[in-house]
Amino acid sequence: MEKKVSIVVPIYNGEKFLRPCVEQLIEQTYPHIEIILVDDGSQDRSYAIMQELGAEHKNISLLKKENGGTASALNMGFDKCSGDYLTWVACDDLKYSQFVEKLVNALNESECEFAFSMFEEFADSNPSNRAIRNFARMQQSGIMYNFLNISYQYCITGICFMFTRRLKKICGPFDSLPGEDYIMGVKMGLLTDVFFVAEVLGAHVLHPQSLTVATPACTQRANAQVKEMLRVYG
Repeated sequence: MEKKVSIVVPIYNGEKFLRPCVEQLIEQTYPHIEIILVDDGSQDRSYAIMQELGAEHKNISLLKKENGGTASALNMGFDKCSGDYLTWVACDDLKYSQFVEKLVNALNESECEFAFSMFEEFADSNPSNRAIRNFARMQQSGIMYNFLNISYQYCITGICFMFTRRLKKICGPFDSLPGEDYIMGVKMGLLTDVFFVAEVLGAHVLHPQSLTVATPACTQRANAQVKEMLRVYG
């Protein structure tokens, strides 16, 4: 039986990006997915767009909550999901058509419970100026036995990742601070081998509203927490 994949999408004032984001997920080459949209107290038309999308697609579920940040939205979404494999998507990032399929194959064909891939990064004002991010510094797909060593220097999980339901349950909820995905990735890397897919499966779009652009130092606390986790581990 094919594994079911749950995709959680936390949304805060994402009306500009939401429909294109969900359409990319609906068009994935891997068909066995559920999409859980979580409105985190948006002040724009995000929830109205969510309702439209939910009416159009049977595999979309809607959740709504008061604003509490990305981590709280993720925790609500993953509490409600039913998939064997899990991932989450920022609505202002791009996911290419084989994003889900390639990561499912990586988990199916390895002993790993966590996988991630290369991705692109570009400014929405100049999408032709693309930079491929290969933080793993590897040329071929395979198990990364140096994941934790590299994580001590760089945040390498990027934007295209997937993990098993079992592993997420062991690691618990996301921490409520910017860089929650980085912290979760390292928690998972402490418990399982990590599989790296040497293909570009998505893109991180830099725009004025993104935390990466608006607040470049926003992940400093997460970086410090990861450094301490790895220091204790080492």
